[in-house]
Amino acid sequence: MHRIASSLKELVNVKREHGATMEASQTDLNLLVQGATEAIEAFKASTDKLKTVLASNTGCYGSGPRKVKNVQLRHWRPINANETTSCPEGYFAVGRRCFHIPKDGMKTWIEAQESCKEYGGFLAEPQDINIFRSRIGDDSTHYGFWLGGSDRDSEDIWKWEHHSIMIDQDDSWYPGEPNNAGGAEDCLFLVKDRELPLDDRPCDHLYYYVCERT
Repeated sequence: MHRIASSLKELVNVKREHGATMEASQTDLNLLVQGATEAIEAFKASTDKLKTVLASNTGCYGSGPRKVKNVQLRHWRPINANETTSCPEGYFAVGRRCFHIPKDGMKTWIEAQESCKEYGGFLAEPQDINIFRSRIGDDSTHYGFWLGGSDRDSEDIWKWEHHSIMIDQDDSWYPGEPNNAGGAEDCLFLVKDRELPLDDRPCDHLYYYVCERT
Protein backbone atom coordinates (compact mmCIF):
# COMPACT_ATOMS: atom_id res chain seq x y z
CA MET A 1 0.00 0.00 0.00
CA HIS A 2 2.89 2.35 0.71
CA ARG A 3 4.20 1.84 -2.86
CA ILE A 4 0.72 2.62 -4.29
CA ALA A 5 0.37 5.82 -2.27
CA SER A 6 3.87 6.98 -3.24
CA SER A 7 3.24 6.41 -6.95
CA LEU A 8 -0.12 8.24 -6.91
CA LYS A 9 1.31 11.12 -4.91
CA GLU A 10 4.15 11.50 -7.38
CA LEU A 11 1.64 11.44 -10.23
CA VAL A 12 -0.37 14.28 -8.65
CA ASN A 13 2.78 16.37 -8.05
CA VAL A 14 3.83 15.99 -11.67
CA LYS A 15 0.42 17.21 -12.82
CA ARG A 16 0.62 20.25 -10.53
CA GLU A 17 4.12 21.20 -11.55
CA HIS A 18 3.85 20.70 -15.29
CA GLY A 19 0.19 21.44 -16.00
CA ALA A 20 -0.05 21.99 -19.76
CA THR A 21 3.42 20.54 -20.37
CA MET A 22 2.27 17.08 -19.30
CA GLU A 23 1.60 16.18 -22.91
CA ALA A 24 5.33 16.53 -23.50
CA SER A 25 6.08 14.21 -20.56
CA GLN A 26 3.83 11.37 -21.66
CA THR A 27 6.63 8.84 -21.38
CA ASP A 28 7.33 9.73 -17.74
CA LEU A 29 3.62 9.67 -16.99
CA ASN A 30 3.23 6.22 -18.51
CA LEU A 31 6.07 4.97 -16.35
CA LEU A 32 4.40 6.34 -13.21
CA VAL A 33 1.08 4.73 -14.11
CA GLN A 34 2.83 1.44 -14.80
CA GLY A 35 4.54 1.59 -11.39
CA ALA A 36 1.24 2.25 -9.62
CA THR A 37 -0.44 -0.62 -11.50
CA GLU A 38 2.32 -3.06 -10.56
CA ALA A 39 2.08 -2.02 -6.92
CA ILE A 40 -1.69 -2.64 -6.93
CA GLU A 41 -1.24 -6.10 -8.48
CA ALA A 42 1.42 -7.00 -5.90
CA PHE A 43 -0.84 -5.92 -3.07
CA LYS A 44 -3.76 -7.93 -4.49
CA ALA A 45 -1.57 -11.05 -4.76
CA SER A 46 -0.48 -10.68 -1.14
CA THR A 47 -4.09 -10.30 -0.02
CA ASP A 48 -5.16 -13.45 -1.90
CA LYS A 49 -2.31 -15.42 -0.31
CA LEU A 50 -3.30 -14.21 3.15
CA LYS A 51 -6.92 -15.29 2.55
CA THR A 52 -5.72 -18.77 1.59
CA VAL A 53 -3.64 -19.09 4.77
CA LEU A 54 -6.51 -17.94 6.96
CA ALA A 55 -8.95 -20.36 5.30
CA SER A 56 -6.63 -23.32 5.91
CA ASN A 57 -6.26 -22.47 9.60
CA THR A 58 -9.89 -22.10 10.63
CA GLY A 59 -10.04 -22.44 14.37
CA CYS A 60 -6.89 -20.40 14.91
CA TYR A 61 -8.06 -17.36 12.95
CA GLY A 62 -11.63 -18.20 11.92
CA SER A 63 -14.90 -18.68 13.70
CA GLY A 64 -15.15 -22.48 13.67
CA PRO A 65 -13.04 -25.22 15.25
CA ARG A 66 -10.26 -26.69 13.19
CA LYS A 67 -10.71 -30.42 12.66
CA VAL A 68 -7.65 -32.42 13.66
CA LYS A 69 -7.31 -36.08 12.76
CA ASN A 70 -7.58 -38.29 15.83
CA VAL A 71 -4.20 -39.97 15.96
CA GLN A 72 -3.19 -42.57 18.53
CA LEU A 73 0.34 -43.82 18.97
CA ARG A 74 0.86 -47.49 18.23
CA HIS A 75 4.47 -48.10 19.27
CA TRP A 76 6.66 -47.85 22.33
CA ARG A 77 10.43 -47.91 22.05
CA PRO A 78 11.38 -51.48 20.96
CA ILE A 79 12.17 -53.68 23.94
CA ASN A 80 15.62 -55.19 24.39
CA ALA A 81 15.42 -58.72 25.81
CA ASN A 82 18.87 -58.32 27.38
CA GLU A 83 18.02 -54.98 28.98
CA THR A 84 16.90 -55.36 32.60
CA THR A 85 16.17 -53.19 35.59
CA SER A 86 16.20 -53.67 39.33
CA CYS A 87 12.74 -54.47 40.70
CA PRO A 88 11.38 -54.63 44.25
CA GLU A 89 11.12 -57.98 46.01
CA GLY A 90 8.25 -60.04 44.62
CA TYR A 91 8.44 -58.43 41.17
CA PHE A 92 10.11 -59.70 37.99
CA ALA A 93 11.69 -57.58 35.25
CA VAL A 94 10.95 -57.54 31.54
CA GLY A 95 13.23 -55.00 29.95
CA ARG A 96 13.06 -51.86 32.08
CA ARG A 97 9.64 -52.61 33.54
CA CYS A 98 8.62 -54.48 36.69
CA PHE A 99 5.69 -56.91 37.03
CA HIS A 100 4.03 -58.69 39.92
CA ILE A 101 1.61 -61.64 40.18
CA PRO A 102 -0.61 -60.99 43.23
CA LYS A 103 -1.43 -63.94 45.46
CA ASP A 104 -4.94 -62.80 46.43
CA GLY A 105 -6.79 -65.13 44.10
CA MET A 106 -8.84 -64.63 40.94
CA LYS A 107 -10.72 -61.45 40.13
CA THR A 108 -12.83 -59.87 37.39
CA TRP A 109 -11.00 -57.56 35.00
CA ILE A 110 -12.30 -54.44 36.78
CA GLU A 111 -11.42 -55.84 40.20
CA ALA A 112 -7.94 -56.70 38.93
CA GLN A 113 -7.44 -53.11 37.75
CA GLU A 114 -8.46 -51.77 41.15
CA SER A 115 -6.26 -54.27 42.97
CA CYS A 116 -3.23 -53.26 40.88
CA LYS A 117 -3.84 -49.62 41.82
CA GLU A 118 -3.69 -50.63 45.48
CA TYR A 119 -0.31 -52.24 44.77
CA GLY A 120 0.89 -48.94 43.31
CA GLY A 121 0.54 -49.81 39.64
CA PHE A 122 -1.91 -50.94 36.96
CA LEU A 123 -2.96 -54.11 35.15
CA ALA A 124 0.02 -55.23 33.03
CA GLU A 125 0.56 -53.67 29.60
CA PRO A 126 3.66 -55.47 28.24
CA GLN A 127 5.50 -54.06 25.25
CA ASP A 128 6.42 -57.42 23.75
CA ILE A 129 3.93 -60.24 24.41
CA ASN A 130 6.31 -63.04 23.41
CA ILE A 131 9.10 -61.94 25.75
CA PHE A 132 6.57 -61.27 28.50
CA ARG A 133 4.95 -64.72 28.07
CA SER A 134 8.26 -66.56 28.24
CA ARG A 135 9.25 -64.60 31.35
CA ILE A 136 5.95 -65.09 33.15
CA GLY A 137 6.17 -68.83 32.52
CA ASP A 138 9.16 -68.95 34.84
CA ASP A 139 7.22 -67.33 37.67
CA SER A 140 3.82 -69.01 37.68
CA THR A 141 1.95 -72.26 37.05
CA HIS A 142 -1.39 -70.52 36.46
CA TYR A 143 -3.26 -71.14 33.19
CA GLY A 144 -3.55 -67.51 32.21
CA PHE A 145 -3.87 -63.90 33.32
CA TRP A 146 -5.79 -60.70 32.80
CA LEU A 147 -3.81 -57.98 31.00
CA GLY A 148 -4.65 -54.28 30.93
CA GLY A 149 -6.19 -54.06 27.47
CA SER A 150 -9.80 -53.89 26.32
CA ASP A 151 -12.12 -52.77 23.54
CA ARG A 152 -14.83 -51.64 25.95
CA ASP A 153 -14.93 -48.12 24.52
CA SER A 154 -15.24 -49.17 20.88
CA GLU A 155 -15.67 -52.70 19.56
CA ASP A 156 -12.55 -54.10 17.81
CA ILE A 157 -10.47 -51.07 18.84
CA TRP A 158 -8.14 -52.68 21.37
CA LYS A 159 -6.37 -50.22 23.63
CA TRP A 160 -4.17 -50.35 26.72
CA GLU A 161 -6.21 -48.88 29.56
CA HIS A 162 -3.42 -47.09 31.45
CA HIS A 163 -1.31 -45.78 28.55
CA SER A 164 -4.35 -45.07 26.33
CA ILE A 165 -2.62 -46.30 23.18
CA MET A 166 -3.50 -48.91 20.61
CA ILE A 167 -2.46 -52.50 21.27
CA ASP A 168 0.07 -53.27 18.56
CA GLN A 169 0.22 -57.05 19.02
CA ASP A 170 -1.42 -58.29 15.82
CA ASP A 171 0.96 -61.28 15.60
CA SER A 172 0.16 -62.48 19.15
CA TRP A 173 -3.57 -63.23 18.93
CA TYR A 174 -4.59 -66.89 18.96
CA PRO A 175 -6.05 -67.93 15.55
CA GLY A 176 -9.65 -66.75 15.29
CA GLU A 177 -9.26 -64.26 18.12
CA PRO A 178 -10.47 -61.76 19.07
CA ASN A 179 -13.95 -63.03 18.16
CA ASN A 180 -16.20 -61.38 20.77
CA ALA A 181 -17.99 -64.68 21.33
CA GLY A 182 -21.52 -64.12 22.60
CA GLY A 183 -21.07 -60.38 22.04
CA ALA A 184 -19.54 -59.94 25.48
CA GLU A 185 -15.78 -60.48 25.25
CA ASP A 186 -14.21 -57.07 25.75
CA CYS A 187 -11.19 -57.67 28.00
CA LEU A 188 -7.69 -58.93 27.22
CA PHE A 189 -6.55 -62.30 28.50
CA LEU A 190 -3.22 -64.10 28.07
CA VAL A 191 -3.08 -67.91 27.90
CA LYS A 192 0.38 -68.64 29.21
CA ASP A 193 1.15 -71.89 27.38
CA ARG A 194 0.01 -70.79 23.93
CA GLU A 195 2.62 -69.63 21.45
CA LEU A 196 0.04 -67.07 20.28
CA PRO A 197 -1.38 -66.25 23.69
CA LEU A 198 -3.82 -63.35 23.36
CA ASP A 199 -7.56 -63.96 23.72
CA ASP A 200 -10.63 -61.85 24.44
CA ARG A 201 -12.74 -62.89 27.43
CA PRO A 202 -15.85 -61.57 29.23
CA CYS A 203 -14.72 -58.91 31.68
CA ASP A 204 -16.76 -60.38 34.54
CA HIS A 205 -15.02 -63.77 34.48
CA LEU A 206 -12.60 -64.60 37.28
CA TYR A 207 -8.90 -65.05 36.44
CA TYR A 208 -5.51 -64.46 37.94
CA TYR A 209 -3.83 -61.25 36.85
CA VAL A 210 -0.48 -59.47 36.50
CA CYS A 211 0.22 -55.97 37.79
CA GLU A 212 2.78 -53.57 36.39
CA ARG A 213 4.61 -51.16 38.67
CA THR A 214 4.07 -47.46 37.96
